[in-house]
Amino acid sequence: MEYYELFQSRKVENPVRIYGPGIQRYHDAVRETGFEALDEVKMAFFSGQESEELCDVLTEPVFLVSEALKMVMELYDREIRFKALQLIPEKAVSGGLQRDGGTSSAGRCPLYRVPLFAEVDCLHPDSVIRENGTVERLGLDGSRTGGRQIFRIGGLKEYRVAVSLPVAESILRRMLCGTGIRKLEVRGEV
Repeated sequence: MEYYELFQSRKVENPVRIYGPGIQRYHDAVRETGFEALDEVKMAFFSGQESEELCDVLTEPVFLVSEALKMVMELYDREIRFKALQLIPEKAVSGGLQRDGGTSSAGRCPLYRVPLFAEVDCLHPDSVIRENGTVERLGLDGSRTGGRQIFRIGGLKEYRVAVSLPVAESILRRMLCGTGIRKLEVRGEV
């Protein structure tokens, strides 16, 4: 089976920056205990500046997906759990929401989701991990993925999400904003 890494595209120059009370808890949400401690729905803020890009994948303060990407993921894996993060533009608090009809972040209240992916220990022995825990070369052992469609790659300090070829194609067909996909090296059969 072919797998691809899902990430926030490097072409995104100014992704939405999220802030607000209690938002630091979201850094710990990548594991089940941290995820369970999160509210089902949390409100947070972003500046709402015209230059901010509302991407379908965000990596700060934690790996977040848009509602559109969540729907794609649910087509392939109904076991993924999500918690909601409702963003409110700072301008809305001080001056009310305005309808702008464009693609800017001003006047919009996007809903993002914190996913809890299954963590799968499937690193191939040929993977190269630096002493500081970052990845130099990443390879998956296909025999250890369990045929999953979407999962977090276990055994890494970095947060890496893998999706199968059908999921990657589904994401690409929808032309989601700021979503990067890169083919992963897979050895061994699923």
